[in-house]
Amino acid sequence: MRSLLSLIFGILAFLLSAQPGEGANRTDDNGMKQGPWVRHWADSDQIRYKGAFNGDRPVGRFTYFSTSGVVESIVDHYPGSDASHARHFHSNGQLMAEGRYEGEQKDSIWHFWDQNGVLRSKEGFRSGKPHGDHITYFPDGQVAERITYVQGEREGKHEQFYPDGTPKHFAAYVQGSPDGKMSWFTPKGTKDIEGNMVNGEKDGTWSYFNEDGSVRVMLVFDNGQFVKDKKENGLFKDYYPDDQVKVEERYKNGMLDGDRKEFFDNGQWVERPYTDDRTGRQGEVERVLEGQTIRRKEHYRKGLLHGTVVEYDEAGRELMRTEYVDGMAVGP
Repeated sequence: MRSLLSLIFGILAFLLSAQPGEGANRTDDNGMKQGPWVRHWADSDQIRYKGAFNGDRPVGRFTYFSTSGVVESIVDHYPGSDASHARHFHSNGQLMAEGRYEGEQKDSIWHFWDQNGVLRSKEGFRSGKPHGDHITYFPDGQVAERITYVQGEREGKHEQFYPDGTPKHFAAYVQGSPDGKMSWFTPKGTKDIEGNMVNGEKDGTWSYFNEDGSVRVMLVFDNGQFVKDKKENGLFKDYYPDDQVKVEERYKNGMLDGDRKEFFDNGQWVERPYTDDRTGRQGEVERVLEGQTIRRKEHYRKGLLHGTVVEYDEAGRELMRTEYVDGMAVGP
């Protein structure tokens, strides 16, 4: 929408500087446009714009038309000023944008509508640069996004929302760069990702959350450089270069807790038609891993081996079995 507005205004600027034509179009001895002016589309009787000039300065109302005669823009110029009030229209006649120009630059508050007449955004400008709140709306009027600018740079809060008003994203900006806490949320309102930004770079601990709100993993950064990660809660998998699972393990409160499995890199990826279990119909080809075997099975409790540990050869034959209690091997 905004790119279309820029294109329209570019056309307006070009037209205002066009050479005078015949009839009503008049210039004085100094070559300045004076009085009523009307321009037509090339090789057409269709008016392209009409308005009036005083000493080469547009005065009063200018109306701009498409090649088919539909009004595209109406610009009212304030007396004795370079300022004007503009309205731009969609091809179906609905108002597309409305706001103020200072010369050729957008200024003050602009409103933008879609082709159905629904307000989609409200944006502040100063001397052509974003300035103040830029607010985007869902079709029902709920705020989708709010960004604050100061002289063209983001400054202060940046907020995004889901259609029901639930927060989706929050960040803070300083002189155009994210600085401070940055958060993302799930549609249910629970945290998804949270961390800290310093001068536009990730810094410190970033937390990634499970659906239940518990921390899944924490990543540590130093001025944008990844330092280390720490698994907290959930099931984790590491992979061989060919995408076969290497290790599968579960963590709770930052410690191994539950079953842990290690696998050989001996499986084969095969492609076969996908079959819908519900309808029995075959669809696109799916990639399936066959033949991979387990190397070792363990069980942990609060970070310590607890239970039976079994080791296997590649054929799946058991090689060794050991019992553990709180990290200590027991039995013969």
